[in-house]
This record gives sequence, C-alpha cells and structure tokens, in this order.
Amino acid sequence: MIASAPLSQRSSAIDAEAFMHEQLGLICLHGNMAQSYLEAGDPAGFRYALASLVARVRAVTGIVNDLGALAEKGSAD
Repeated sequence: MIASAPLSQRSSAIDAEAFMHEQLGLICLHGNMAQSYLEAGDPAGFRYALASLVARVRAVTGIVNDLGALAEKGSAD
C-alpha cells in the first residue's frame, strides 16, 4: 500500500487533475442525458442536462485557464 500525503500537503495540481477528471466524466453523462431527453421529446429535461453540461465545461475551462496563468507566471519569474 502506498502512503498518501495528508490533504493539506497535496499539490493543488493533483487536486485540479482529480477535479477535472470527475467533471469530464460528468460532462459525458450530461451529454448522454441531453441526447436521451431530446430523443424522448422532453424539452425541460434537455434544458436541464444541457445547462448542467455547460456549467461543468465552464468549471473545467476555468481550472485550465487558471493553471495556464500559473504556468505563464512561473515561467516569467
């Protein structure tokens, strides 16, 4: 068994990677749900699934942008 560092000592990049991984899986789920709702003729379900998908895409995009800005700042120093 590999010992893990306490949460307070973990790298934020590792946490960001785990967050993005989870969100990308949920993006797939919400995309499939949106497709199913559209095929079933359920506009309310479709709008919900699409809004959830967009929110998760925005969350991942924000993390990617933040990590890119940190990398640029680090290379400028």
